[in-house]
Amino acid sequence: MRSKKMEKILIFIPLAITFGYIFFYMLWGKEPNPKTFRYNRLFKNDTLIKHLVFAICFFILGMFRLKSHPAEAYYTAPLVFILLIKLSNPLFRNLYNRNIIIATRWDRPPKGKNGIKVLDRIIGALIVIFSLISPIILNILLQDI
Repeated sequence: MRSKKMEKILIFIPLAITFGYIFFYMLWGKEPNPKTFRYNRLFKNDTLIKHLVFAICFFILGMFRLKSHPAEAYYTAPLVFILLIKLSNPLFRNLYNRNIIIATRWDRPPKGKNGIKVLDRIIGALIVIFSLISPIILNILLQDI
């Protein structure tokens, strides 16, 4: 039997992995320019496979451990993030002939013809927000099962 203190510590592990992966790994780069951010590596197949293996392993772990604690559903967020990026990118390929640019207001997104557009900001924000609330939705949907 785990102590209450240990239970509280274990709650933060899936949250730290999820937020760490999405914010501090994928949405970070060498410079404040979003074109240097690591999520751009997802558009190369060899790197995509590595990230998918990582995300699927955590997704399976989250599904098996979901009954032990609802916070374990956050292990599914990296896979949701990767899938949303890959599903939304063809839209930007067709419209602007480039990959999606996800930037915050603190970043220095590129300007001009191939720079960031309003659609980039809207869909980028939706990808990040939905990735982080999808575990909550998953918990609600699987609550009665």
